[in-house]
Amino acid sequence: MTTPASRAMPATSVRRLALLCAALGAVASPAIAQQQVREFAVVPSVMVTETLTDNARLSRSSAAESDWITQIRPMLRFEATGYRVKGAMDVGVNSSFYGNGSQHDSNQLLLNGNGKLTWWDNHGFLDLMASVSRQPTYAFRPIGGDTVTGASNWSEVRTISMSPNIKGRFANTGTVEARFTANQSDSSTTVLNRLQTNVWSVSGTDPRAFGNLGWSMSLNDSHTSRTNNRDVDHRTFRASALWAVDPQLSLRLIGGTETNNYSTVDNKTTTIYGLGTDWTPTPLTKISGTIEDRFFGTGFNLTAEHRGPQVAFQGSYSKDITTTSQNMTSAVTLLDLAKLYCASEPAATRDACIRRLTLTSTGADASSALIGLQSGLANGFYLDRRLQLGVTFIGRRNSLSVIAFNSNRTTITERDFAVTEDITTTSNLRTTGATVSLQHKMTPITTATGTYTLMRSHTDSTSVGGASDARNRMITAGVSTRLTPRTTGALNVRNSQGGGIASYSENALYGSLLFQF
Repeated sequence: MTTPASRAMPATSVRRLALLCAALGAVASPAIAQQQVREFAVVPSVMVTETLTDNARLSRSSAAESDWITQIRPMLRFEATGYRVKGAMDVGVNSSFYGNGSQHDSNQLLLNGNGKLTWWDNHGFLDLMASVSRQPTYAFRPIGGDTVTGASNWSEVRTISMSPNIKGRFANTGTVEARFTANQSDSSTTVLNRLQTNVWSVSGTDPRAFGNLGWSMSLNDSHTSRTNNRDVDHRTFRASALWAVDPQLSLRLIGGTETNNYSTVDNKTTTIYGLGTDWTPTPLTKISGTIEDRFFGTGFNLTAEHRGPQVAFQGSYSKDITTTSQNMTSAVTLLDLAKLYCASEPAATRDACIRRLTLTSTGADASSALIGLQSGLANGFYLDRRLQLGVTFIGRRNSLSVIAFNSNRTTITERDFAVTEDITTTSNLRTTGATVSLQHKMTPITTATGTYTLMRSHTDSTSVGGASDARNRMITAGVSTRLTPRTTGALNVRNSQGGGIASYSENALYGSLLFQF
């Protein structure tokens, strides 16, 4: 078995991931020492998936090549729920074997975790996050329904974040926070080079300093170093006057400055002014909005969240400077909706509630990975106007989830969108995507599912390998059931079609067995 060089992790990244895993293990050690099972748990599992596809490379119909693909995915899940340590981390490897040799056998590292360490009671904390995932590399090439078909258009993206912070209180309602955040992201391809960002921030607020009137201030100073590109600095200062109109509604008047060198070598300083509001009509509904005049024009961030007895909703509409890794971590997913809906569940049944709504135990809903993340990777910083919506309706035996997003990205540093295999550059990229997922509980242990996924990318450039539009559509249907108390099985069918630089179609039958030890 061989592992392509493009998929091998650099030694430095392996060391950083190892250090992060060691840190998570170290912060969990008090729970282990206390031998309190409820505070720390390790759940091993292994999943085997067999995929029979008539177009493993997602080539044109005349060049389609069928294959039988075997995936073996051992995983370890670490969970900590103690007072000092809270968090969860999944670590594993996905090994793929191609029976007909349509593509190279490969090993893919899987990592997803976040946690919080309390090192000073009620004051000092350490937030940790790590992720290793596979994302579509190019917007106009075929995008597979999983990471083993059309493998040439998938890249490994790695993100690590550590954030020590100190919080305090003053007067009756005032709070203050000082935080340092170190983020690093890189990938297995030069399409997304390494970004190392260090951010220092200090903030304070007292919303009731003068009765219904209050204030807040924040200072953020970030420095980003990038491979093969110049460093970027960004500093912002904001001061806000707060007015609590009533217990549910508050208004903000914002003023400040920001200094950056996104588009020029020298730093430029501009003013910030704007308005904001926070409205909580019920304990289950939160709405917030901010609109500001920024150096790039009008920036805004509107968010809404609602949780009811049979529905969960999350949405946002924003325009701001961002990066590929930031969009990945802020995307609305089925998991976010499930966590929102299951938040009121007792702790003992909350995880089971989340698994039931996302089907993560069988991996049946692989199509959801395409929605809300990226249609193509991009180096550097860009201005993104993004709309994200997600809603889940839950009944006694049926549930329906809809996720949609629209993104309009414009380069603000280098013209470096990876929209073709030749990394032809373009100044803008618009992407629209949606997925609809339906679940029907046939029996207490058996669930039928169906999903429909649609994504389209467009650019105004006329030099994108002859293609300015790309479309991807996928339909999946299947059934999953619990075979034994520790074994779950699933069987699914999939039809995928797409167009762009190359039109393709694919049909697949895939089944999986998951065993938890």
